[in-house]
Amino acid sequence: MELYYYGLKTLLFGSLIRVFIVAEPMRRHVLAMSFLYTLLVAFLSYVFLLSQFEQPNYRLWQIWLGVNFVMTFIYFKLLTRFDESVLFWFILPLAVPIIFNEPNLVPIWKTLLGGALHAA
Repeated sequence: MELYYYGLKTLLFGSLIRVFIVAEPMRRHVLAMSFLYTLLVAFLSYVFLLSQFEQPNYRLWQIWLGVNFVMTFIYFKLLTRFDESVLFWFILPLAVPIIFNEPNLVPIWKTLLGGALHAA
């Protein structure tokens, strides 16, 4: 299940970077691209990660999505800032930590749910 999640997430981010590089007008819409990526990651994480729990911790998920949005926004802003320099090619591989910035949400949620189940 997680293989599909990471594969789709990588494909999504790669296609957004490709659109960013090829389409000049998209470089002015950094906020929209970050929002689109976060929205699609929210959908993917809900389908592949949250759906396996009976009572998931939505607050932790929302915080993680906020962090994901900020990281993506900063990444696209840096790409826009250095699009004509050599630093662009050094910033480009920094997408890997953004794609795989999962702070072990599944074990955290299992721990939180397990603690709630043992307390009852």
